Amino acid sequence: MSHGEGDDQASCACARVQSGLQATLRPGYWIPGLRNLHAKEETWDIETSPDDAFSNIASIVQRFEKEKKWHVRKVDKEKRFIQLFVYTKLNWLDVVEIRLRQQEEWTLARVVSFSSGLFPVCCPLSPFLSAL
Repeated sequence: MSHGEGDDQASCACARVQSGLQATLRPGYWIPGLRNLHAKEETWDIETSPDDAFSNIASIVQRFEKEKKWHVRKVDKEKRFIQLFVYTKLNWLDVVEIRLRQQEEWTLARVVSFSSGLFPVCCPLSPFLSAL
């Protein structure tokens, strides 16, 4: 793959440096009209314990990371939280967050995915430009 096609998750150094800040600020999530177009939320009922569900999901997302589909940003077993950075071919940063919660005899997974900004993270100062 050539530059700009997501060959190493974020194909430019600027994208790798700015991703954490843009994911934290989430300027693409502030504007309801845009957010609704570029965000998705699902809940999954999983018929196993939260610990087993977490281990299985973490294993799957880490396997895809090795295939360079996304970057596993955070895995917090205690909070049962996983955060993924998914880079498009043009270095737009999408964030996927998975939270698991114990229900009576099963696990509820809340999965949220959204576009983090108004500009690709390979653009210098994209987190700040997206916030304007």
